[in-house]
Amino acid sequence: MTTGSCNPDALVRMVTNRSTPAEMESVRDHIDDCHACGAALLALIQGSNRQAAPGDEPAPDVTLPTGTKIGRFTIVDVLGSGNMGTVFTAEDPRLERTVAIKVLRAGRVDDRHANRLQREAKAMAQVRHPNVVTVYEAGQDADVIYVAMERIVGPTLRAVLAKGAIPSARALDWLVQIAEGLAAVHAAGLVHRDVKPDNIFIEEGDDGRARAVLGDLGLAARDLDRATDASEASASVTTTHGVGTPAYMAPEQQRREPADRRADIFALGVTGWELVTGERPRSEDLDNAPGPELAAILRKAMAFAPEDRYRTATELAADLRHLQRGQRVLAHRYSVLGRMRLAVRAHRAVVIVSVIALTILVGAGVAAVGRILAEADRADVHVSSPSATAPTSRR
Repeated sequence: MTTGSCNPDALVRMVTNRSTPAEMESVRDHIDDCHACGAALLALIQGSNRQAAPGDEPAPDVTLPTGTKIGRFTIVDVLGSGNMGTVFTAEDPRLERTVAIKVLRAGRVDDRHANRLQREAKAMAQVRHPNVVTVYEAGQDADVIYVAMERIVGPTLRAVLAKGAIPSARALDWLVQIAEGLAAVHAAGLVHRDVKPDNIFIEEGDDGRARAVLGDLGLAARDLDRATDASEASASVTTTHGVGTPAYMAPEQQRREPADRRADIFALGVTGWELVTGERPRSEDLDNAPGPELAAILRKAMAFAPEDRYRTATELAADLRHLQRGQRVLAHRYSVLGRMRLAVRAHRAVVIVSVIALTILVGAGVAAVGRILAEADRADVHVSSPSATAPTSRR
């Protein structure tokens, strides 16, 4: 594929990991300037069916009767289940609070991975952020591994989306919150690996503002760049690729290659597109997100190559904040008129004061001119009046 030409076969080879390094570089150069090919590539990635690896098949749900003890927690009811385990409502008698407790399915992990999951859950317990579910405790009871966490009272983002369109201002606010929560997870040296609407919860606050909370950290793993030793890095490599939900997985995950925090950024981009449009990105509507600036942010987050995405979730959150505040979005290329509008928005108060001052000055000038003309009219009348003419001489 040469720059300026579209070659669908080259896109397919890239998705199936059959491109030569030269062709891959050529495709990347091309999709930087061709939104149609970029969208087609994204559609191919998300439309591909991941072949299950040995041992990847879902196991039966964990069944625990009400009153069952897991650690110090008492099971109350089932909240739901996922690929890795079942989530229950439970009571914590020591601290007298209701928690959510995730029990990993028997047979899903061996001893080495069980130890690593507990170690990483303990690392997650260090994450303290209002937009990340709080992990209280992780442990093992007999043959089950459990993670006790904050119970969020509210629906998933998936359930909210099913009810219809979300106002753009609210959608942007939630997207900012999720990005900031993801940044906190990454700051702890973790990669979430399963960012999607099903793992985001919306909880109404007492102040009327909804809180978007990133949850279900059951698939989280150490960031490969932050692994503390060779054995930990090796464990992360073997479990980081090919894990997640295919529709939200980054290309490198789809190809079952090692992935870092930028894979989470890709997943958040797909989630964000779905949040603001109601649908996952498709080739025919990739440019139709509400507003060119937000579309540019999400396209950058969903870039095919990890190095073309935001380097960190903090950068993504900052760009979203810029948009929210009417400031310049770094991912967007502005026209001259667009930059002028930005300047006006950035200095709105100064512009308003200037307009008011100019209006006053113009008004004062018009009034002054009116007075001058009125004085001139009176002077003309005075000059032309008979009483103002010189007296005639008597004969």
